[in-house]
Amino acid sequence: MADIDVERKVRDLLTEAGFSLTDAQVARFVDAYPHLRAAADRLFTVTEARYEEPAVIFSAT
Repeated sequence: MADIDVERKVRDLLTEAGFSLTDAQVARFVDAYPHLRAAADRLFTVTEARYEEPAVIFSAT
């Protein structure tokens, strides 16, 4: 994450989502962002799941 400004990215994401947070709250998101981003990126490394549908889709049939 050295190539991006994590704080700027987090502030932009929170602003886009319509959140207005204190600096202390933003700092917690800034600390967590690299770990959450890495976890989200790892979801795409599971080759076997590449063409599967997300679990949020429910078929009643």
